[in-house]
Amino acid sequence: MKLKKLISALKDYQIFNSINYEDLEVTGISFDSRKVKQGDIFVAIKGENFDGHKFIRYAAENGAIAVVCENLKHISNFKIPFLIVGNSREVLAILSAAFYSQPARKMRIIGVTGTDGKTTTATIIYNILKSAGFRVGLITSINAVIGNEIYDTGFHITTPNAVDMQKHLAEMLSADTEYVVIEASSHGLAQHRVD
Repeated sequence: MKLKKLISALKDYQIFNSINYEDLEVTGISFDSRKVKQGDIFVAIKGENFDGHKFIRYAAENGAIAVVCENLKHISNFKIPFLIVGNSREVLAILSAAFYSQPARKMRIIGVTGTDGKTTTATIIYNILKSAGFRVGLITSINAVIGNEIYDTGFHITTPNAVDMQKHLAEMLSADTEYVVIEASSHGLAQHRVD
């Protein structure tokens, strides 16, 4: 997907080093500089323990073709576009949904949140819908069910990050899924993982 098309999903940003950015091809999105591949857009997120802005240089060296960040503090002399935004986590969700062609808009999504029993409740809803003859997907802290396949999510944090969420939703859409039941923790909601 062209960078220009991808960032058209954003409403409020400033761009620096914007020369020839329109033709750049984005092949993935990453918020972990260690996992950036050539062609990725890197989204720098300030977390509780680490600030992704400190790893912009590594992301660029690993092949990032553009960077989304909240400030210019750690920007070096790289010849790639930098998009300055107000909330990197929120933008990660928006870009991820756009990158995967907005899969959630083409299915019915059921989110389960609460203090206890999210996995159990999500699984019960999934089984009710499946028993009623609907094509259903499921995303919990234990696994993801896409079509007839069950995948160990490895999340163990109840709600996957926005990139993984949108990737799974796109896979479910490709499997002709009608309904998706998602275990959505309050922490995941606050971090825009299901935006």
